Amino acid sequence: MVTYNILADKYSSFNAYCPPQFLAWQYRYPRLLAELEAYAADLLFLQEVEESVFQEQLQPRLQQRGYSSLFHPRRSPQGSPGPDEGVSLHFRASTFTRIDSLGVRLGDADLTEALLPAACCSNPRHRHNRFLPTLAQREEGCLMALLRHEPSQRHLLAVSTHLFWNPLFPDVKLAQAALLCSSIARFLQQHRLAPGDVPLVVGGDFNSTWQKYSSDQWDQVRRVGEPPLTTRTNRFSGTLDYLWLSKQHWQVAKTLAMPYREAPAAAPPESVMDLPPCPNEVMPSDHLAVGGVDELSSIFHIEMDTAREYAAEYFGLANDTQRATGTSSSSSSSTKGSQGPQSSEDDFFVLRGFLRAHKAMEPLYMAQLNKLAAQLPPHSRASYRLWIVGHSDGSSLAQLAALRAAFTLGHDKMGGVFLFGAQRVGSIAFARAYNRVLGSQTLRVQYGWDPATEAQYLPASGLRLVGSGYALCPAAGQAVERLVEQPVGSDMPLACAG
Repeated sequence: MVTYNILADKYSSFNAYCPPQFLAWQYRYPRLLAELEAYAADLLFLQEVEESVFQEQLQPRLQQRGYSSLFHPRRSPQGSPGPDEGVSLHFRASTFTRIDSLGVRLGDADLTEALLPAACCSNPRHRHNRFLPTLAQREEGCLMALLRHEPSQRHLLAVSTHLFWNPLFPDVKLAQAALLCSSIARFLQQHRLAPGDVPLVVGGDFNSTWQKYSSDQWDQVRRVGEPPLTTRTNRFSGTLDYLWLSKQHWQVAKTLAMPYREAPAAAPPESVMDLPPCPNEVMPSDHLAVGGVDELSSIFHIEMDTAREYAAEYFGLANDTQRATGTSSSSSSSTKGSQGPQSSEDDFFVLRGFLRAHKAMEPLYMAQLNKLAAQLPPHSRASYRLWIVGHSDGSSLAQLAALRAAFTLGHDKMGGVFLFGAQRVGSIAFARAYNRVLGSQTLRVQYGWDPATEAQYLPASGLRLVGSGYALCPAAGQAVERLVEQPVGSDMPLACAG
């Protein structure tokens, strides 16, 4: 993936230090295109793309190279010369399928959703307060695309953005960054996706350096490995361009090399001596491309995160929890850490690691289920039944998948659930709600002292098994196992000990 501010032709006159023949779009465009094609990226995030350039040049050419393209304009102020420019997003059509996309003008976004301090949004007539009118007048925005990664069938969100340039307005840039984050969260929630559960990549020109280069009484410089600069003109050098990845979903295999000698960690921009001001005869923009090879982490790794996730709403059970506890549904679906309040029988929670793994896998199995349902004869499509089977860790995912399917597909679609070596995935309230919906259709089978049942997530931690079950208990010298029945609602550790 690569992000690149390609320098709109309308702004090239600001770079008057560059000989005019090298500033001309006819000279720069073929070199920009050759550079983009050489990267062969699956995702391209571009800024300062003029609308006519997108429609007449970039989109047609990249379509020939197998890309789908999207564009969101940044409208020019009244009286400003030149065409509108904006941000674009290009993705390889053989790798990604667009589910939905949205362009957002950040000045129109809801300040309250961005969790900005109340003081910044009050008393707009204060003589020092230029913040609100400046923020509202700015045309910067973002372009979001919810994509399906075809090799894994996972959802991911790609976002291209370009924030305000003026260093005299750091508060406006900060507010735009907050509004960018809140816009991303709202877009995902509109698709019933939790922001922390979907792989995210944001590429753009943030017009903000990543750190100070000299320590003072307020800040100590940290020596980390960001590049010294991603833009160089005759007036400014610094790092303004970034690719932001959701840490839990991505592994960075390599990064795109900068066209200058490698510098020590946290080296200031002035330390780069072998890159002249850009654009020039060789470099077609005043920014440098930033990119890397980034791989989606495996969705089949279950993180050992035993913090509580209060997820009743996710399973369509918020109203049941509200009646049981006297709390609002919004509080029942909030996330609390493992250091939260002591558990009670009315606390509806599941283990966060299993819930995150299930949410990552849900698009994959739902795509396969829909494909299988489409292959059924027309008269059978309304009457098919879903049977879910899981073993050990898979039994935890099977419980979550079954309860989720009963909510999203309807209880009438559920045939049954078989759990082998079942684990406890949720609280007493979770088990009670599960058993009300699917308890009579869920059967557990345990053979002897199974560590998945007898050693993991024991009832003492506030967790309970679901459904009914049988423990097959072998004994020395006995040819047939003793069968111990466990009815719905029971949880009998060491069932074979008696």
